[in-house]
Parts: sequence; C-alpha cells; structure tokens
Amino acid sequence: TEVGRTHLVLVEGRRVTLDEGHVRIDGRRLREPYLMEPPTYPLPATRVPAGAYFVLGDNRNQSQDSHVWGPLPARHVIGRADFIFWPPGRIRAVDRVRPILEPGG
Repeated sequence: TEVGRTHLVLVEGRRVTLDEGHVRIDGRRLREPYLMEPPTYPLPATRVPAGAYFVLGDNRNQSQDSHVWGPLPARHVIGRADFIFWPPGRIRAVDRVRPILEPGG
C-alpha cells in the first residue's frame, strides 16, 4: 500500500477549476507560493461531492492526485500530518491554515 501526502485539500461543496496555471476555489484565485511550478494540465470545473476531498500535491505537474483520479473518498484518508521532521533544520509543527484566496478573484 502506498501512502501519499498533499498540500491542498478542498472539502465537500467547494468548486475547483484551473485557469491559466492558477487554481481557483469557488471562483477565487488561490495564492500558492510553495509550488515548484504552475500546473500545465487541464482541469475541468469540479464540485467536491459529499464524503470526499479534492487533493493536489505541491509538485503539481508530477503529482498523481485528484486532477488525475478525481475526488478522494473520505474513507481512504488514514491520518493527517502534524509535524515536519525532514530536513532536520526545518523541524516544526504543521501550520493549520485556510487557503490564501486573492480578494475578488
């Protein structure tokens, strides 16, 4: 069994699209300074269904995530990250923050 980690997680009812290399959540552009490069793939508008999550990895163009296989059923989520422990110089608790959406889209 392979276990993955992701950075962006959307919950049920949210609508996600990709516009000129930028993720939009419910029509508002998401600021993502942590990305290695902007996504270059198409992503049709998707509304996250009840009982599921929409997950995208940090390395968008190489990630096998919801842009490939669709929303992730909640029953497949086995845990959450609480700490970053590698590299040793960056050990810290994981920030629990909401997405940074640009005002007005």
